[in-house]
Amino acid sequence: KGNAIAASVAAPVVAAAATNIAANAASDRKDDLKIVEGIGPKIEQLMFNDGIFTWKQLGESPLERLQKILDDAGPRYRIHNPKTWGEQAMMAHNGEWDKLKEFQDFLVAGRDPADLADND
Repeated sequence: KGNAIAASVAAPVVAAAATNIAANAASDRKDDLKIVEGIGPKIEQLMFNDGIFTWKQLGESPLERLQKILDDAGPRYRIHNPKTWGEQAMMAHNGEWDKLKEFQDFLVAGRDPADLADND
């Protein structure tokens, strides 16, 4: 009888713990931001350091925030243009892999070719 009482008390505790672990795992999840053309390991770490861990967070971040992260990291990062990163990240978040590949095939070093023409 004692084991039945212990089991009936433990079951809700175990269920609650499992729910908390699942919630924490979801919030601790980090997507591979390097899927986004233009983001390598060092820029990915800059994003992580600024609280951007998922494709969704990257996709929802204003361009100004992404550029500030790069600018604050120093001159070698200022040359990067994050203009297409949000769009690419949302495609990854939504599982639109074919669309993402097609878009990345269109890009030149992660940039819209039209933007490159504007800089010439």
